[in-house]
Amino acid sequence: MRINANIAAAGAAAALTRINREAGASAARLVSGRRINTAADDPSGLAVANLLSRQARVMAIARRNAMDGVSMTEITDGALDEITGMVQRARELAVRAANGANTTDDRQKIQAEIDQLLDEIDASVARTEFNGARLINGERSRFVAAVRGGSATDAIVPTFVDAEVPEGTLRFTLERAPVPARAVGVIGGDSVFPDGSFTINGVPVVVSASDSADDALTKLKEACLAAGVEVRSPDYPKQSQLILTSAWLGKNAKITLRPAGSAALAAFGLSAGEWNGADARVSGADYADAAGHTIDSFMNAATVTTDGERIGVLGADNRGVYFDLRTTADPRGVYSLADGTPVGDDGSLPFGPIPDMSVTVTGHGRLILQTGHEQFMETRADIPSVSADSLGMRNINVQTEEGAAAAITACDKALNKLSRVRGGIGAFANRLTFTEESLALSITNTEAALSRAADTDMAAETTNYARLSVISQAGIAVLAQANQRPQQLLQLLK
Repeated sequence: MRINANIAAAGAAAALTRINREAGASAARLVSGRRINTAADDPSGLAVANLLSRQARVMAIARRNAMDGVSMTEITDGALDEITGMVQRARELAVRAANGANTTDDRQKIQAEIDQLLDEIDASVARTEFNGARLINGERSRFVAAVRGGSATDAIVPTFVDAEVPEGTLRFTLERAPVPARAVGVIGGDSVFPDGSFTINGVPVVVSASDSADDALTKLKEACLAAGVEVRSPDYPKQSQLILTSAWLGKNAKITLRPAGSAALAAFGLSAGEWNGADARVSGADYADAAGHTIDSFMNAATVTTDGERIGVLGADNRGVYFDLRTTADPRGVYSLADGTPVGDDGSLPFGPIPDMSVTVTGHGRLILQTGHEQFMETRADIPSVSADSLGMRNINVQTEEGAAAAITACDKALNKLSRVRGGIGAFANRLTFTEESLALSITNTEAALSRAADTDMAAETTNYARLSVISQAGIAVLAQANQRPQQLLQLLK
């Protein structure tokens, strides 16, 4: 027996220290509910828990993104429904205007309502947004760029692309620009007019010998406004050209002046007849992939359609790419492409055909939703523009029977486009709904895995803590006994 070294007490103290440390860790697990409270508790388990925690939290954000996407599609579909109703009303009015029993005044009133409908379509497009992001003005469409000779150009304006069209670049050569119908007369401040009348696109113009040149010109402008014709007299009141141009472009645009031999018509320097505009014309249309190879599945059955400034390259199912060739006119009615290229009165290009023009279409729309926990886990949608111009309705004029008939066709095409767009939006909404449900299930399963990896098994830990408490109490009692053993040596000294 030794006094200087109480081996039994030291052993009991070391064991008690270890038990108290384990009991403290157990208590921490019970209080926090977490099996891993420090990296030392389980280094590899901590790495797994952190990964699972990150996935669960980010997937919760992705689920919110998907729900935002559903909200966006609901707003979009609601706006498209209203626009569809307006187009249907415009078609009803066009059918009404096509009836030969209507007077010029009747058609003018019908046209006024159609103009209001078209303005409201554009207003709906402008105000349809989600959190400040415009939805149906073309910003979310598949079009990327319009190029001429390797540089961006204002002369080409992409308007619509169907979902079935593959990713690629439409390349073509412009042979002729679109132009309006054009008739030219003469007028001056000293022009004299007889009593008489004539019609322009069926709209009467009545002048009298008492009219001044200003009065007669005002009457002509009022009639032309109703007839869908623009009037220019750039040097008036000097004796100068009187230029009449149709309000829209293409072969279906026309100016009809009747009757032959009208003295009133001759007083404006005009003659009876019919003048038509010209459609744009392209050649060498080719649709190629990123490597420059022609996409045969699209081009083998493709047809090129032209309607004024609008050009369409359509596949076998009449689904395709549409774009406009934009032109501008100076005060004298001289046309040019929007990029400044001059255009002849008949649409000819004085400097020859323009090659290397193209429109690029991506494989997906520019509405991008982050619906996954990793980069590129995205859901994309294409929402083309549905403005009156994109739908091909901006130039509707029902003030003649021919114009009303053309308006019916234009409305039918617009309704077909709207149906395709709404169908795509509905499919996208359904996809997002399934995405949100899938993410909700994934979050639940990931959190369950995280709980198994990082949470405390309360039943087992309570049992363990009770065991450690009993051992700790026993250790304290043993340590107290061991500390008393050296005192027994004092009995030997008595």
